[in-house]
Amino acid sequence: MKIKFNTGRYNPRVRIIALATAMALVFGLIAVRLVYFQIVRGEDLLATARENTSTTLTVQAARGDIVDRYGRKLATSISAYNVVFDYGYVDHDHLNQSIFNLISLFKKNGVSWNQPAPITRNEDGSYSFIQTSEDDEAAIETMTSVLELNVYATAENCVDKMMRDYNINYGIEHDENNNFWFSDTADQEVIAQMKQDLGLPDSASAADCVAAMQNSDDYAYYSDQDAFDIALVRYNMEAQEFSLVNQYTFASNISIDMVVQVSELSSTFPGVEIAQEQERTYTNNSLGSCFIGNIGPMYREDYEVLQNDPDYDYAMNDYIGKFGIESAYEEELRGQKGQVIVTQNSDGDVVSSVVDDEAETGHTVRLTIDIYFQQLVSQLLANHIASSPVSAAGYTPQAGAAVVIDNATGEILAAVSYPSYDLNTYNAEYSNLSNAELNPGIPLRDRCFYWTYRPGSTFKTVVATAGLETGQITRNSTINCTRVYRYYLNQGSSFAPTCLGYHGAINVIGALEVSCNIFFYELGRRMGIDTIDQYATYLGLGTYETGNANTSDNPNGLELRNGTASTLTSPEVTESKGGTWYEGNVVQAAIGQMDTYVTPLQMCLQASTIANHGTRYASHLVKSIETYDGTVLEETQPEVISEFDMQDSTYEAVRDGMIAAATRTNIGLNSSELGYSVAVKTGTPQVDSGGVRTNNCAIAFTEGGPNISIAVMLEDGTNANRLIRQIIDAYTQAQAQAQQETATHYPQELNDVLSQ
Repeated sequence: MKIKFNTGRYNPRVRIIALATAMALVFGLIAVRLVYFQIVRGEDLLATARENTSTTLTVQAARGDIVDRYGRKLATSISAYNVVFDYGYVDHDHLNQSIFNLISLFKKNGVSWNQPAPITRNEDGSYSFIQTSEDDEAAIETMTSVLELNVYATAENCVDKMMRDYNINYGIEHDENNNFWFSDTADQEVIAQMKQDLGLPDSASAADCVAAMQNSDDYAYYSDQDAFDIALVRYNMEAQEFSLVNQYTFASNISIDMVVQVSELSSTFPGVEIAQEQERTYTNNSLGSCFIGNIGPMYREDYEVLQNDPDYDYAMNDYIGKFGIESAYEEELRGQKGQVIVTQNSDGDVVSSVVDDEAETGHTVRLTIDIYFQQLVSQLLANHIASSPVSAAGYTPQAGAAVVIDNATGEILAAVSYPSYDLNTYNAEYSNLSNAELNPGIPLRDRCFYWTYRPGSTFKTVVATAGLETGQITRNSTINCTRVYRYYLNQGSSFAPTCLGYHGAINVIGALEVSCNIFFYELGRRMGIDTIDQYATYLGLGTYETGNANTSDNPNGLELRNGTASTLTSPEVTESKGGTWYEGNVVQAAIGQMDTYVTPLQMCLQASTIANHGTRYASHLVKSIETYDGTVLEETQPEVISEFDMQDSTYEAVRDGMIAAATRTNIGLNSSELGYSVAVKTGTPQVDSGGVRTNNCAIAFTEGGPNISIAVMLEDGTNANRLIRQIIDAYTQAQAQAQQETATHYPQELNDVLSQ
C-alpha cells in the first residue's frame, strides 16, 4: 500500500494568526502579574523594599595549623576576645583621652596591648628606631611615609610629627622640675588657638596652659611616656587605615577579667568594643620561635603587593605572616574569606542571613621538627650556657645554637636558638625584646639559620677532605709540627702563626684528633684558597659573595625566606671589605678564621655531607602540606642538592680522625659504651682580630646508630662537645616518646588482643 503525502501549498495566514494568539496570551499573563504586584500587593512590597536593607559581611577564615612531624600543634587559631575601636562610635574630638583611659586600665592590670611600631623611648627620654631585621627597615619606611616625612627623618622627627598631627602635648616642653615652656619650633598659630580654646589671653605662659588643661574637656597634658604610648596607638590607627570599614585592634586575646573591666568602663572610652575573633596562639610559647615565626599587621607596602593577588582578599587591617613558616607559607595557611548577606528591617533586626560564600580554613603545615626533641635540646643548651664560667676575656656566656639533621633525608629535627622569646607576646613585647640593654643575649637574633660565625677548627674537616680528594695527602702522609709554622719565616717574612702544641710528624687522622694547626696551615697553603673554597661549597658552607658559586639566597634548600648565605675567605671577599689580600691569609682560612662565616645549619650540613660520603641533601623544615582534616596535598621528598664522588679512603680517614677526637676527651662517646660510633670535631674560633674573645663549637655525625648530624655553637662558651652525647641521648628519648604516642592503644586484630 502506498501512502500519499499532502503536497499542497503552505498557508502563511494560519501561522500569523497562531503566533498573534500566543503573544496575546503571554502579554496578558504579564499584565495580570503586574496588576498583582503594583495594585494588590503594591503597598506591602514598597514598605518591605524601604524597610529592609542588606549588608554583605566578610567572614574571616580560620588560619591553618602548624604542627610538628607527629601532628603536635605548634601554632593554631582559637576563639579569643579582642579589644577593638569602632570608627563609627569613637568620640573623635576626645580620642586621645579615650586611648589614655584605656591604656591606663591596661597598665593598672599589668596587661600588654598591641604596639607594632619600629620606634622606642629610651631610659634617658630620647627616641630611637628599632633596626634588628629587614621587617624593621620596612616598618621605618612605612612610618616616614605615613607621617609624610623624608626618608632621612630621625626617630625624634617622627615623634615630633606624631605629637603635632595628633595634638598630643603639642608645642609644650618641660624639664625634670616641671618647668614648662613653648617649643621654639612649635607652630605659633596652633599655640594661639590652644590659648583661645582654653580661655587664656595671648600672653599666657606654657605653665598657664598646662594648669588650664586640668579643667578642660578638650585638652590634656600627659606625661612623656603616656604621650608616646598614645601617639603610637594613633599612628597605628592611621597606618592601618582605621575607618568605617576597618576596625582597629588595640589588644588581642585578653582575659575574661579584662573583658569585664573594659565592658564596665566602656563609657570612658567610647567606640571601644569587645570582639570575639579567631586569635593565633602558639602552644609551646618560645619553642621554635626562630622558625615558626609570627603574624602581625601588614605594612602599607605589604598591602600594595597583596591586594593585587586575585586569589586572596586582603584588607588593610588584616594580619599576615611576618617571618618564619608563618610568612613563607602565608598562602597555604591563610585560607579564604567567606561572605554572608545579612538583611535587616527598619528596626535593625536581622530578618535573614544567607551564606553567599563559605569561608575556607587554611591548610595545615606539618614540619619535620620533633617538638619534644626540640624541648629537650632547648633545655640542654640553656642549662649548659647557664652553668658556663665567665670567659678568660671577661665575657659571660649568654647565647648559642644547636641544629640536628636526619642524614638520610635532610630533615631538620631540632633547631634551637638561645635565648628565645614567647611568640604569644612577641608583638606586645617587641620594643623590649629589641632593647639590647634589657636583653643582652639579643633573643630576636636567629642563630640557627641567619646569624653567621667563624667555624674555627671544625673547618679542618673541609681542608682534610680537600687534601685527600686532590691527592695532596694520603691517610699516612705526615707533616712535621714544631709549634711554629716557619714557611713564611724562611721566605723572609715575619709572619709565623703557631700551634697549641708540639706534635712532631703527624698524619691527617692525628691532626684531626688533636686539632694540629701546623698540619692544616701547610696543607691549606699547598692547595690554595680556590681548592679550599671549592670543597667548602661541596660540603654545604654556602656561597662566595663574588658570584662564582651558588649565589641564591637559599643555597641549602631551606624554606624560610631571606636565608643567609655564608661567606668563604677569598681575595675578592677580603678586598670587598676594605682589606688587603696577603699570601699568608690562606693558612688562617685553613683553620676556619679570616673572612669565613657560616651558620650553624651549614655547619650541620657539613657534617651530614661527610656522613653521606659527599652527598648533600636539601635541608628542609616542612614535611607536608595538608587539608585541615589530614588529606596530604603536597609532601616534601628528599632532594640531593649537590654531590661529589668522595672516595671511601677519604671518608674513612676523616671519620677516623673525628672519632679519635670524640673518644680522647672521655665525654661518653666511646663506641663500646654506645654500641655505635660518633665522629666529632670541635673549634674555638676567634671573634675579634686579636683573638681575645672566642666562641666554642662542635660538629658531629653518627655511624651505625641513629643516622643524624649535630652542630653546636656557643658564644663566649666552652665545652660544646659535651652537648653532643646529651643531644644523642635526647634523640633516643624523643624517639621512644614518639613511638609511645603513635602506638595503637586499641588493637584491632584478635591476635593483638590476645597478646596483651
